[in-house]
Amino acid sequence: MLQSSHRPPPGRTCQWFACLTALVCFVTVPSLRAQKTQSTFSYIDDQAVLAQHGSETAARNVTAKIFSLAGVAPELATAFGFQERIVQNEMLYRQGAHGPIHEVDIVKAVNNLASSMNAPLWAHTDLIEVRTLRMSMLTMYPRMIANSHPTPGKRLEILSKDMSPLEATHIAVMLIEQKTFNKEYQFTHAEKAVLANADPKIVDSAYQQRCRDMRNTITGETSGRSLRDLLRGADNFFTDLGLQPVGQQAAAVTK
Repeated sequence: MLQSSHRPPPGRTCQWFACLTALVCFVTVPSLRAQKTQSTFSYIDDQAVLAQHGSETAARNVTAKIFSLAGVAPELATAFGFQERIVQNEMLYRQGAHGPIHEVDIVKAVNNLASSMNAPLWAHTDLIEVRTLRMSMLTMYPRMIANSHPTPGKRLEILSKDMSPLEATHIAVMLIEQKTFNKEYQFTHAEKAVLANADPKIVDSAYQQRCRDMRNTITGETSGRSLRDLLRGADNFFTDLGLQPVGQQAAAVTK
């Protein structure tokens, strides 16, 4: 189950996402984390459909909402060029000038980010976790996530192996959030097998410790890093995800 009702203390989500945006470490803002209501899900899903048909405004609306849900003020993301980077890559994808994003790209982006932060091993992800998250998000964003281009003559696959830059970004950001707060994503597969029959109190204690460990990792890694380092980390994250900087998309290689 996705963690959607747990509201972290102001700024905690911002601190984690600062390693991508290099924003919150240098700009003090209150948490802008929105209530994740059905209306929010529907709005993103509706706008995503318009973006699929080439609406740049809709793509920008979805991107702003993704940042807002992560606790990052969209205007700050805009100031550092990350919002425009997502939007322009999405538009090129819809025009056939940008290759698709795959689950392995999300794994690479999140794992390289975790490694750069010296995060615990369990903070890394794999293809199984990414696929699990996509299936969970399918119930919230059915038109954004579901396979809209089934292959003629073949068995219908609910999820396409191809993702747009907008969809992949949303999934990657959501995965980071789950790694921070959701115990379903804070234990390795081997650890889950061991804890399956454990006392619930032991599992909860381990979960609370993982939250503290992640908080300490975030605090330790963001406090001593320069703005240039944080910006470089954010740039590497989006590059690993397959999103080229604005102005360089023309050089992107179709996968």
